[in-house]
Amino acid sequence: NLMIKNRMISEYSCLYLCNTGKACGNACICPEGCHFHWKAKKRVQCPNCSKPTAFACGRCLDHVRGYYVIQFYDRLRSESLRLEIQKRL
Repeated sequence: NLMIKNRMISEYSCLYLCNTGKACGNACICPEGCHFHWKAKKRVQCPNCSKPTAFACGRCLDHVRGYYVIQFYDRLRSESLRLEIQKRL
């Protein structure tokens, strides 16, 4: 009788992406995930190589550098354009 009370009745399957790229798949009672992953940061797949990543830009560690370099150059370009417009006025 004690075993029946302690047995978890699973309604969901954990969809957390592990480092291997596969879903965890553990049985769980919460839609957020199993007891290991329910508080874990949500991961998405990198658009370049399909590795799971939790970076805000959505790219893995190998490809995130290019994203931030482009952001940096865009900030420099917009700042220089803003300064040119201010000089003309």
